[in-house]
Amino acid sequence: MKRNSNIELLRIVSIVFILLSHFSLWSEWDTSHHGLFSYALTMIYQPLGKFGAYAFVLITSYFSVKKNIDPIEHEKKQLKHSFVTMQEVWFYSILIFVVTWALNIMQPSFENVIKALFPFISQELDLGQGSGHILCII
Repeated sequence: MKRNSNIELLRIVSIVFILLSHFSLWSEWDTSHHGLFSYALTMIYQPLGKFGAYAFVLITSYFSVKKNIDPIEHEKKQLKHSFVTMQEVWFYSILIFVVTWALNIMQPSFENVIKALFPFISQELDLGQGSGHILCII
């Protein structure tokens, strides 16, 4: 499928919206001496993040869809892709656990080992509201 530059621009804008949303939520902007207006201005980026996430998923899905696709082959490919993604998540989850344990940032406990081995079940990953939608698409 041929790419459309307008849709690519919307994808870039969506990424910027997501970044602004994350930045306004998780950064430590000092708005205490600027008053309520400055605080409201920093929080105005929050709804843009949701819009950006939904638009980004829709655009990615649009480019992923092929016409005349064999449903069985498509399912096999999606399962393989999901399995590879889960392997990567497990690898990095365990790697982060080992590094934080080796550097004495976190003490090993049964609970922490379970969280490292099962990051999806333990909800240790902060996937946000869109995770359910993304899992349904996969």
